[in-house]
This record gives sequence, C-alpha cells and structure tokens, in this order.
Amino acid sequence: MPNVESLLTVIAPRDFERCDESDTAFFKVDQARQYVFGDEPGWLLYVENLRPFAFIRSLRNLAEYRTAPNGLLVMDSFGSGPLRTPADYRPEPRFDDRCFAALARFERAMAARHVKLVVASVPTMPEWRARFDPTGSIQSGFKARLRAALSNPGTTLIFGDSYRPLSDADFADPVHLLWPQTAGFTRFLFERILPAQERVGKPSMLRVSHAF
Repeated sequence: MPNVESLLTVIAPRDFERCDESDTAFFKVDQARQYVFGDEPGWLLYVENLRPFAFIRSLRNLAEYRTAPNGLLVMDSFGSGPLRTPADYRPEPRFDDRCFAALARFERAMAARHVKLVVASVPTMPEWRARFDPTGSIQSGFKARLRAALSNPGTTLIFGDSYRPLSDADFADPVHLLWPQTAGFTRFLFERILPAQERVGKPSMLRVSHAF
C-alpha cells in the first residue's frame, strides 16, 4: 500500500514473548492481494484457510454467539465488537530478544518508505502488575528496551501507563480494555499523536495495524 503515510501499532508485553524467525508472515501476501485488490471471492479465501475443528466448534456454538448479550458475534453500529466482560487470561511476562530486534527492523523498513511510525503500549492491569511486577522493574525494563529499539527521531512512542489511572474493572484481561475505556484510550492516543506528527511534518491519515 504505497500511499500509507503514517502507521500506528499498539503493543503489549505478550507481543514480545516469542518471535520465531521462521514464522514471520502475518498473512499470505498473494492471497490478501487477490482478495483486497483482485476481486477474488471471499468464499475462496475462507476455504483456503479453513480450520475444520474451529469451524465445527463455531457451528455448535453459533446460536449462543449470536444471542448472548456479550457474545462473540454481537456487533455495534460500526461493525466492531467491543469487549464488555472480563476474562481469566493472565499471561506471565516472558521476553524474546528477537522481538525487539524485529521491532527495530520494522522501524527501519517504515523509515525507508517514509512512513511515520507510532508505537503505543497498552496500560498495565493492576492485578497483573501486583502478581508479576510488584516493583515495576519488568515494566520499566520493557519501556527501556522499546526506547533502545526505536532509534528513528521520526518515530512516536507512547506509553499507555500515562493514560489516566485505571482499575481492574476497566480491563478484559492484561492486554485488552473493556468498553468504554477503549474509546477513552483511543482519544488519549490521538491527542498525543497529532502534536507529534506536527513536529515531524504535516499530519496525515493513520492506518491502524493493531486494534483493541
């Protein structure tokens, strides 16, 4: 997509826990190109990536997904499905050095294309912090490694912990916020992105690479 001028990626510590260099493709480029730009029918893309067991499980639970107040198929008027109920997911922090190296390479790739990169981290869930990082050393170390990996002066780095104080009740799990905090956090990001973009050049439309 040669016309992209700015790119926002929202990250969490779990995004840096495993980076196998032999498994770097997020999707098959040729398939995506044909689907998005080549008028390939959606059913063909679905069949090519069919996972039978997940498909059967979804069929079995389809009625529940559609009717539950916070079901997986309940969408708002924008076609999104904000999280409204908490989950028990509490991942222990683990870090892979290759992930930070990959972030540095990604920044260089964006700079080569003259794309303004914005990297934002999610806020920290108090329960997760109390369980795994009571002294704050893990989070401070994570932030330091992000700063070290992102060396381009045109890159904007935003730490989610500078968002307003949050309680456990604001989180679905340590890496996802519950509605309506998602809207507030999105507003928080753009209030910081726009001034940063003005410092390095003309503000432009951002493409979101990772959403809540």
